[in-house]
Amino acid sequence: MDEYIGLDELLPLLTNSVEDIFNTMLGVGVSLKESREVNGFSTGADVTGLMYIEGKRLGMVACSMPRELGCRVASALTGASVETINTSDINDVIAEFVNMLCGRIKSHNTVSRELKLTPPLAIAGNDHMLVWKTAHPSLSLIFEEERGCTFEVMAHL
Repeated sequence: MDEYIGLDELLPLLTNSVEDIFNTMLGVGVSLKESREVNGFSTGADVTGLMYIEGKRLGMVACSMPRELGCRVASALTGASVETINTSDINDVIAEFVNMLCGRIKSHNTVSRELKLTPPLAIAGNDHMLVWKTAHPSLSLIFEEERGCTFEVMAHL
């Protein structure tokens, strides 16, 4: 039942999806700074959005970023001024970003469309930790947005 996507296939799929969502949907330029294989997820951040994936493939996709970037992303997506963005807006936007990312992954021609996605959720708190142990290696991607702020996308499919 568990069909694993290799990291060599997952890297371009995630990179292209993240860059496209940020550039097209948010109007924010991003570039990949670093990619690495990890044994499970472990991140310290201010806000993380995540979704669990089940079906022919089992996995999780998560995105963690500092509050400052979450605020700018929320502003870009909603059109609201940065000054009016609150914690709830940031949580909604990070969850929606992960939802968009998983939708793109699911629609990719090498990924089974027989996947079930959980509703996205957000975890917030200064330097919170997300740990998820996996049987297969996971991929951690560090992106940098045009103002120099970094964020992390993690996936195991």
